[in-house]
Amino acid sequence: MTGSIPESLANLKNLNTLDLSYNNFSGTFPQQVCDELGLESYGDLKGSVPFLDCGCACNQSRGVTGRSSLTAQIRAFSDANVTSPSPVGSVLLTFNIDGIEIKMNVSGLESPCTSMKENGCGIHIHQGDSCDNSATVKGHYWNLSLLGSEDPWLNITYATNGDGFSGDAVVVPGGNGYSAQGNNGRPIVIHDQNGKKIGCGLLQGPNHSLDSQSSNFSPPKSEQDSATRETNELSAQIGSFPHLESSLKPKGDIIVHFGGEIKMKMNVSGLESTCQSTSTNGCGIHIHEGVSCSSKDQVMGHYWNSSNIGELDPWVNVTYNTNKDGMSGGFVDLMGGNGYTIDENVGHAIVIHDESGNKIACGILMKRKK
Repeated sequence: MTGSIPESLANLKNLNTLDLSYNNFSGTFPQQVCDELGLESYGDLKGSVPFLDCGCACNQSRGVTGRSSLTAQIRAFSDANVTSPSPVGSVLLTFNIDGIEIKMNVSGLESPCTSMKENGCGIHIHQGDSCDNSATVKGHYWNLSLLGSEDPWLNITYATNGDGFSGDAVVVPGGNGYSAQGNNGRPIVIHDQNGKKIGCGLLQGPNHSLDSQSSNFSPPKSEQDSATRETNELSAQIGSFPHLESSLKPKGDIIVHFGGEIKMKMNVSGLESTCQSTSTNGCGIHIHEGVSCSSKDQVMGHYWNSSNIGELDPWVNVTYNTNKDGMSGGFVDLMGGNGYTIDENVGHAIVIHDESGNKIACGILMKRKK
């Protein structure tokens, strides 16, 4: 699409994410839209259109272009020593004009983690583009031309409780000089008390461009083909379990993309407001073994191929977020998938849990057509 972006977008009061990727708009982003909507993301706008949601006056000199977020699923490095901590969980990074906030939901860390050593108990974005091993992540990632040579990641540390769990909100004042798009695809690394790299996850957002400055990024093949055919996606219509004794009435749909990972796009209302939890399965969304949503018991347990990816449940700490109205329109990633092909996931139940971990909604995964 070409031309200007219409001001009437400001009338979409329940809009969470505006993805205008792969277009060629001109002009500026409408001030009215900036003033009326507090969007989590504007996608990857091509051309010269600024995409800002802080009154359209964010400090671009720091590389920050509006409030947006990235997530990563954390796992231990493959080359980690067997005696090292084995972190597992997720992190949510929010980018704004004040810097970066890293909301951790990670277990399997040292108890407690306190250190005076370089990188000790640290969590940092790194230069690499892989979590294959501790060497591929390279060094700390920041924009030298904007911030200078002083490493902004020094002294950025997390804390843990007595069980080795961190639910910290770690702040990086001023950020690293890159926007969310500029950090997309980079590894975020967790260090132990001695400064050793022990865990990693690749940062992902609504678009999978490695860097906002990349000029050769193109849409996935499934988006380029125009022929009517099966895609590498499943979908499910979400509703409450029958006879559910709950004030929550979830409804909506979920699209599940299968590639090197499982990526779930949620469009579900009727959930708890700002769902946050440290309970088992709290605010969780998972594919289950069962093939029926007739009752909570019939969905059975989490579904993964232990022969392919091991006995450790990959669905632990896979969670969604909601806004103040109980709406979830975000993306939830399961890095590495569940060990099954897309066809082996067809017909299985996808289940949503509340803050306490109770099963409250369900849908059956079916093939999508393009």
